[in-house]
Amino acid sequence: MATTHGSYQAQNKAGTITITVLAVIFLALRFLARWVNNRCYGVDDILLCFAMVTEFALLGLNLSAVRLGMGLHIEDFPLENLVIVLKLSFAFEYIYSFTMSAVKLSVLVMYYRIFIDRPTRIGIYIVGTFVTSWLLASIVANIFQCVPVAKYWNTTLPGHCMNRTVYFVMGSAPHILSDIAMLCLPVRCVWKLHTSVTHRIAIIGIFLLGSFVTFTTCYRMVPLLTYDQIDTTYSGSVSITWTIIEVSSGIISACLPTLRPVLKLASRRFDSTKAGATKNSYQSLNRVPENNAATQNRRIITAKPSQEEDSLRHQPSDEYLLDRWNSTSIYPKMPERTHLST
Repeated sequence: MATTHGSYQAQNKAGTITITVLAVIFLALRFLARWVNNRCYGVDDILLCFAMVTEFALLGLNLSAVRLGMGLHIEDFPLENLVIVLKLSFAFEYIYSFTMSAVKLSVLVMYYRIFIDRPTRIGIYIVGTFVTSWLLASIVANIFQCVPVAKYWNTTLPGHCMNRTVYFVMGSAPHILSDIAMLCLPVRCVWKLHTSVTHRIAIIGIFLLGSFVTFTTCYRMVPLLTYDQIDTTYSGSVSITWTIIEVSSGIISACLPTLRPVLKLASRRFDSTKAGATKNSYQSLNRVPENNAATQNRRIITAKPSQEEDSLRHQPSDEYLLDRWNSTSIYPKMPERTHLST
């Protein structure tokens, strides 16, 4: 990439700001879904909020570096800003480790609430331990990738630094492995549901929406493998752009499986609007709809479930599985409030 003329600053700012705004929107929709079902917020929501805050920190570090010249080729870069830009890059790598770990742990906590079978929960513990171990290892590697530490931003100091390409690959490979493991976790339990094969595949597809972040993580390897250690101000800007895209994709992917209540609410409102429009068209044609007092005054009475029906609740069910993230007793209902009319 060092041979490419021009600046990467415009692409950097446009890409990172746009994807961050999308992540904020999907996170807001996630909380709206909780509000629609009148449920309190859980540990997974807290972890994802932490990831969003740290992503704002990553975006701020990136935009500060761009303002100082990050994204320009080294021959066009103001060398008096090099030290501060490298310090910003050092802090960026450190915060990135916490952000991605928070996103992954949020998804695992959500899985823990949805899936109650022992094999899946053992897998969750294993992947969670792997993610936590990677976080601790990356913290140590980030701090001591150069010895002494200050050699990261002051290359004139005596000492040595790790090869940047090797360092990036060693940090990204565990991400891809953990992503693949997390995508595989729900498959076993979902496949045992008492429903049609088509329905099971559709449910698995809902959980596989998280594969979006896996593709961005894999593509992020391209600028990392082609990182130019001489033209670091240009190559580093490309890598940082795709790093923020990866983080935002992780937040979006973690929110996608939770948006079902919002989609159902939007569908009901659309159907209600459509029905109202149809009724108005009938009235304009002097066609009076059937007025059935018994139908208008009909009320749904919920009967107490029998012992047989209660036992069926403990069998895998597609509705039970998909809605468990809202209905579980781990996160109780919010105080009573007035619901929106639908």
